[in-house]
Amino acid sequence: MIRSFSIFYIFCFFIGFSAEAHYYIPLNTDQKQYAIESRFVEQLEDSSASYTIEHVTSDAFKNQFKASGETMLRNNNRNAAYWFKFNIINTSAKNQQWLIESFNFRLNEITFYVKTDSGFTKVEQGDMLPFQNRSIGHKNFECILPNSSDTIQCFIRIKTKQPASFELFVRRIDTFTSYAIGEYFLLGIFYGTIGIVALFSLFMLFAFRRPIFLYYSLFLTGFGIFFMCQDGTGFQYLWPNFPLLNSHSIEISRLIMLIPYTLYFCAFLDIRTKMPVVWKFMITWIFLRIGIALIIDKSDFFLELLMYFDYIPFIVAYFSAIYAYIKGYKPALFFAIGFSVLLSAFIINSLRVACIVESNIFTAYSLNFGAVIEILFLSLALSSWLRQLIQEKALTEKLNKMLEERVQERTTVLQIQNSIINDKIDELDTIFYRLSHDIKGPLKSIIGLANLGIIDPSDRENYFKMIQSSAINLDNITSDFVLLSKVQKYNMLDLSEINFEATIHKALDQLKDSPDLNAISINTDIHQSTIFYSHQEIIDLVFLNIIDNAIKYRKWNAADSRLAITIEADKEKAILTFADNGVGVIANNDHSIFDMFYREGRKDGITGTGLGLYIVKVSLQKINGAIKFQTNADEGATFVIEIPNMMH
Repeated sequence: MIRSFSIFYIFCFFIGFSAEAHYYIPLNTDQKQYAIESRFVEQLEDSSASYTIEHVTSDAFKNQFKASGETMLRNNNRNAAYWFKFNIINTSAKNQQWLIESFNFRLNEITFYVKTDSGFTKVEQGDMLPFQNRSIGHKNFECILPNSSDTIQCFIRIKTKQPASFELFVRRIDTFTSYAIGEYFLLGIFYGTIGIVALFSLFMLFAFRRPIFLYYSLFLTGFGIFFMCQDGTGFQYLWPNFPLLNSHSIEISRLIMLIPYTLYFCAFLDIRTKMPVVWKFMITWIFLRIGIALIIDKSDFFLELLMYFDYIPFIVAYFSAIYAYIKGYKPALFFAIGFSVLLSAFIINSLRVACIVESNIFTAYSLNFGAVIEILFLSLALSSWLRQLIQEKALTEKLNKMLEERVQERTTVLQIQNSIINDKIDELDTIFYRLSHDIKGPLKSIIGLANLGIIDPSDRENYFKMIQSSAINLDNITSDFVLLSKVQKYNMLDLSEINFEATIHKALDQLKDSPDLNAISINTDIHQSTIFYSHQEIIDLVFLNIIDNAIKYRKWNAADSRLAITIEADKEKAILTFADNGVGVIANNDHSIFDMFYREGRKDGITGTGLGLYIVKVSLQKINGAIKFQTNADEGATFVIEIPNMMH
């Protein structure tokens, strides 16, 4: 019953009131907010911006308030002030508090007039006044309505030099609080994300020393400042006591955002190297943009052109990224997608500011939504670029390491070759010196003995014998050098079957003219279980030199000079042992007996070149063999030779 009566009362009230005013906003308990649309208000354009509340409430102005006839409230004349008149009928619960809020936070002047019993209450705000002048510490403009169930008459005066749509709402206090907390929370996440990525980019700058990270960090910083200018938080938190900055904040923030962005995308896509014409164009754009910023007096038309001029870096970056991706630069794909989203959001926001599209939560925060998606794709692009950079760096380091290893190998080879060459040079020097020295001695003896034979003809026979001995010695010297030269040039391609017993007989046959051969007893013990292949000439040379060496260095005063030859040959190798009871080797000289021109000198009257054992060692090396020396208990010498079987 009571509810029906209330509805009837309100209906009658509206009928009575409609004769006086047709524009009102009804507030009820179930609704949380109302958009103050053009159908709810009457509008008056104050071209001279000189009207006061007394003027517009006078009878002379009563019929000048008219409906705008547009879907959105806007300032078609930027030099004019706009008055909006509407009534609020509050039928909500008494404990519900309401306020009027302007969602457009970039208004130069906005004044709320709320009629009370004592007249109109004035709440003056705007971005040309210090932030603390606001009744509520919020980035938007608010006016708290009196908690009254009567009809509330409201006037709002707005004046701004910027093209703007007037987004006005009537909200419940609890709705406003909830919405404001949620909005600030999301903005905190948004700016926190930008700050974290910008800070991380600085860390990457210190780690990799690449200017692209500095450009990206500066771009994100400018990006964040630009958004703070767009949503009003910059005035609230950065320069609350300097409202004059608000009239230039958008232009300045765009500049500090676009210049590092231009340098960033040029570095990211390597524009300077791969697209030099585009690089020169963008550098020219930067200088022009800085020059334009220094122009003090800018008309509205000029500012509109400047807004479109600022699209250039985005458009160039977009098409450059597509071109780079087509050319095979994979990180450019994420870059193109990210800035495509941002460019779309930037266009939507510009259309909203120009009042071409309606302002709502999507269009108002289109740049924020686009920025979040753009940062995601830019991070993917940068990570892809960094991964490619690391891979290229790793590949470069790998190639450098390989080159260093190759250089080291070549250096080692060269060092070995130089060492071998130096050894060969030293060896040749030694050979030439010893050759000249050893040949010179017998020649001098021959010359001297010939002169003596001429002077003393009575003893010519003795002189001839001594000349013959010197000539034989000279022949032995030249023969050893010829043999050494032959061993060095020996062709190792021809293999033959080795009969060790026949090889020993062949060596003894070659030494049959040696006067001391019959003075030594030679015993053989041969065990050859399989066919043995090697180089016959090398084997012959080894046996000849070892046996000849044993004959030369036998003990003259010994009645039983002997040489024992033991041979163990199988399919893998042959072990040859030559053990004699001769004069042996002086202690501590066993490491030198295989050196070139080494002469033991333990037996007087023995002459030689000192090449015998050296020739044996070199010859065995040719067939991958080896020789070792051992001292016998009775001061003799034992030579152990190992020769591989080359039948496989």
